Amino acid sequence: RRVFSREVDENQVAQDAWRYWSETTATFMRDRDRLLPAERIFDLRYADIRPDPMRAVQHIYEYFGWELDPSREAKLQDALSKQPREQNGFHHYCASQFGLEEMDREKDFGAYCERYGLNTDQHSANAVLV
Repeated sequence: RRVFSREVDENQVAQDAWRYWSETTATFMRDRDRLLPAERIFDLRYADIRPDPMRAVQHIYEYFGWELDPSREAKLQDALSKQPREQNGFHHYCASQFGLEEMDREKDFGAYCERYGLNTDQHSANAVLV
């Protein structure tokens, strides 16, 4: 927002983003269930990709019954080997930094978290957002 304004309220930006992602996530889950057969979907958590991206690709191929061509696997391995492990770094934020401690995690993201086995029971002002 700084491109358009000299004064940016980070708390307002965070609350707007919270509302946007809450609504978008609910719409996505509803439309996904309504429009796509379950067998066409493979859910993969970022936390499962990060430590071993090649294994994550293998899980995808296994799920859909595809065979990973050795030359394609070699290209993927080569691309992965050229990426520094911490290329994009990590950002750690606390909900209290942005005035989000009063937001209702359960109401806004509870269904998503329940579906994907994520924890919403972090009600402290210091809950980490990554």
